Amino acid sequence: MTIASPNQKQIVGEPTTQLRYYTVPELATLLNVSRRSIYRAIGSRELPATRITKSSNGQFRIAADDVQAFTAPENDLVQDDLQARRVAILN
Repeated sequence: MTIASPNQKQIVGEPTTQLRYYTVPELATLLNVSRRSIYRAIGSRELPATRITKSSNGQFRIAADDVQAFTAPENDLVQDDLQARRVAILN
């Protein structure tokens, strides 16, 4: 695959995998839970997230792979009906 822009050299290599990230409101809507529940899971480190601003009330992004692990059947914090939503996350 070749990627080029007018101001950069041509880059030749393997295609990169584009990762999907969710905001807290997007994830709360997707999982049908409150934003507060998502923030609690992030605060307790049960749901890995990346803070994208330096302020204490900064925004978070959550990787789709971490969401899949969080909603896995063996995770006791998530209800069984979320199994169907896991498929939607990956698509």
